[in-house]
Amino acid sequence: MSFQEDRILEKIFGEKPGQLAEKNYLGSINEATYNEIIKEKLYTEFLKKENLRIFNYFVKETKNNGYKSNTSSIVLNKIKIEVPEIYKDCQKTIEKIENRITNLIKNKNIFIKEISINNQLEIVKNSQPNKKIAGDPITEFTKDLKENIVNNLDIDPLDLKYYTAVGSHLDYSSGIDAFFSLEYKDEQGRGRNILIFIDITMDNIINKNEKIADKERNGGKYLADVIMFAEEVDYKRERDIFKLSLYTQKIIQQIKEKKEKDKSSLN
Repeated sequence: MSFQEDRILEKIFGEKPGQLAEKNYLGSINEATYNEIIKEKLYTEFLKKENLRIFNYFVKETKNNGYKSNTSSIVLNKIKIEVPEIYKDCQKTIEKIENRITNLIKNKNIFIKEISINNQLEIVKNSQPNKKIAGDPITEFTKDLKENIVNNLDIDPLDLKYYTAVGSHLDYSSGIDAFFSLEYKDEQGRGRNILIFIDITMDNIINKNEKIADKERNGGKYLADVIMFAEEVDYKRERDIFKLSLYTQKIIQQIKEKKEKDKSSLN
């Protein structure tokens, strides 16, 4: 796709072609839900380091009433009433943390060091566009992809879950646009789990490698197991049958390699 075609699509849809492809092929998270969960986790981590007094109030409030957008204000009001001598210092701390969190939520290309990758994956799982079917494919492409993987590996469809990460920090800073989660039992009958991270792009391989290098230079971690190269912003089964087969096999190969690696680590 030419630069001129990119600009035309961006004008029509208000998004870059690569962003459209991500959403059309892989779906996207519920951004409002994601931001609220991320905000609560960051508050917890920052307060734990900055001010244990506020941290204890914050934890108690969220435990009793759940996290809300005005939780920090509620906490400050309680401190103002109960321990007014520390109120002003606490207010400054909250303002500083609010600014840090706002910056992180606004700039999703920043790698969040305060929340582990595993915890970020859990946040993504809890931010799927439809909570009732979380773990199920949500686009025609991902439905076809899962069906192919299940049929090729002869596994229970319920053991293979799909989650979109498009729109999350993992998308922008770590190259994880989506992931499959496979539950299985090893030779000893122990329950195991492996994750296959997927990145989709409309870049060519040279440009993609340059962007990966940029992510890593900026403190990010590129974690994708499979890179999918899309030539169009949408998926058409008849047109893309070869690519569907190709990426099915790439994911299956990653599953087999990770199973073998997992097996070796347990021996």
